[in-house]
Amino acid sequence: MCGLRFKKQRKKGWASKVSKLLLLGLVAVGVLCAQRPQHNLTSDIARPQRYRPDGQDFVIENGGEFFNRLLYAGNTGFRADAGDEPEFSLYLPGHGGNLRFGIKAAGGAKWPTERNGLRPGIGRG
Repeated sequence: MCGLRFKKQRKKGWASKVSKLLLLGLVAVGVLCAQRPQHNLTSDIARPQRYRPDGQDFVIENGGEFFNRLLYAGNTGFRADAGDEPEFSLYLPGHGGNLRFGIKAAGGAKWPTERNGLRPGIGRG
């Protein structure tokens, strides 16, 4: 004899079969439950588009959001919060107050928020 030994192959038990079956099941569940990438298309967005294009600007008719756009000023603590309504909140770095513009005519004074047809927009510049 040349001194080679052959190992006896052991029969695989039920534990090995169960673990392979369990692993296969987990892989199958992972494949079935994997989420596909979702695109941010207009038809897939649950909320409506608030601003619409108008020439080279984006406008909104009678928007109701206050302070949804932050306007920072350089490398300081100052900022102004603006929004769809003609009211601004100033931070200097603490809260400095709100700034509103009013319209005064012979018939009386009005705040721009009290009138219909308010049409703020975002444009160049």
